[in-house]
Amino acid sequence: MIHARADYQARIVDLKNEIPADEPVLLIRGQDQFASATLDCYIELVRKARQELEDEAGANNCEYGLEGAAEMNKEIIAESDRLFEVEKAVVHHQRLVNLWPKKKSPDITKT
Repeated sequence: MIHARADYQARIVDLKNEIPADEPVLLIRGQDQFASATLDCYIELVRKARQELEDEAGANNCEYGLEGAAEMNKEIIAESDRLFEVEKAVVHHQRLVNLWPKKKSPDITKT
């Protein structure tokens, strides 16, 4: 995995090797003054994606009826449920970020 900060390359590692070596990874620290606002945007994008899925499932219900749409909506509902779990986790993490006592401008090391 490729970090935005070079000094994170050796310090923050994927011990299970689940992240490809060439995948960019961005770490936003709780002390970053922009962390909470960044998470606000991320949460909003997740909610919008969930709404779009729910709208799609609702349109399927209207067009095919509840029974007819049930099978085609299984994947849509599963993805919406997955995104809901992501949303809950990020909202919880944002609360922790907001409680972090020290805030400062983001920094980056010179490469």
